[in-house]
Amino acid sequence: MLGWKCNKNIQVNAEIHLTKYCISSWMDESGGSQQQKEKYMSLQDIDLIRYVFAFDKNSDLIRKKEYKYSIQDKEDILRIIERNKANLLVDSNNDRFYIGIAKDKAIHCKINGVQY
Repeated sequence: MLGWKCNKNIQVNAEIHLTKYCISSWMDESGGSQQQKEKYMSLQDIDLIRYVFAFDKNSDLIRKKEYKYSIQDKEDILRIIERNKANLLVDSNNDRFYIGIAKDKAIHCKINGVQY
């Protein structure tokens, strides 16, 4: 699936801030095999999406979905990253959680360009 995510908040001046978005693809939650969902992940940089927004034809927000990841979800994500030789990109507020799980569970994966 294709979508967009907030990439960076840019301060233009003291009163104006712009939010930059980028187009990204993600593995959807719908049916299909795990292999089909991971088809394009091999050797890629992978971002985790926190929010998905739905807009109507007038660009008004009609739905906002937040994804929260449990410890088990994080471990599963790291195993997918390992299996696909991908690189998980996480912000500095959350990288320690993923790094800790990778080390504790001996998951040989790449996080922010560093192999664990």
